[in-house]
Amino acid sequence: MATGQQFPFESALQARGHIRSASFFGNYIHSLTGPNGNQVAIPKPLMRLIKEAKESQLLLVWWNNERFVRVYTYESLTRKIPDIHARIRSELLAEGMGEARAEELADEAIAELASNAMPVEPDKQGRIVLPKQWMEKLGLSGSVMIRGRYSYISIGRAMEEEKAPESATAGPTGNAALKAKVTAQLNKW
Repeated sequence: MATGQQFPFESALQARGHIRSASFFGNYIHSLTGPNGNQVAIPKPLMRLIKEAKESQLLLVWWNNERFVRVYTYESLTRKIPDIHARIRSELLAEGMGEARAEELADEAIAELASNAMPVEPDKQGRIVLPKQWMEKLGLSGSVMIRGRYSYISIGRAMEEEKAPESATAGPTGNAALKAKVTAQLNKW
């Protein structure tokens, strides 16, 4: 598929109001570099997509003890936030929760997601710096697996699993069921 063309399902998503500008595919293994061993270069094909979409501001998100760091373009994650909030609120209401409490919990979930996001901007070679404390908790060293996951990029150990060890924490503790709802929404296109 030539650059700039869309998959048929992307046209359908856009027709329903979903905007998709940078979509990521492929698996890459890259070495960690830099003086502190915490720099990684986003693969050239993925950086090309980011630049073509004019979305160079990136957000690193380590969420719900996953074994990888999510990399979103700022625009793609901020477009998702209202939908995530609305869907969580709707699910909580469907579970019989009161309107005010559902709104409050949806607000808290979005606030926690935002507090687990870190803005980064790649340098001219497409390198970003990963937070040292996240790397230690995830056991990242040497080489990492970089995966295109359509709406985001993941960076994890070369032999990746889905969840980090139970001893690792991704920030403030919270309701596991609510975090699972946010994760489910993050994983939707």
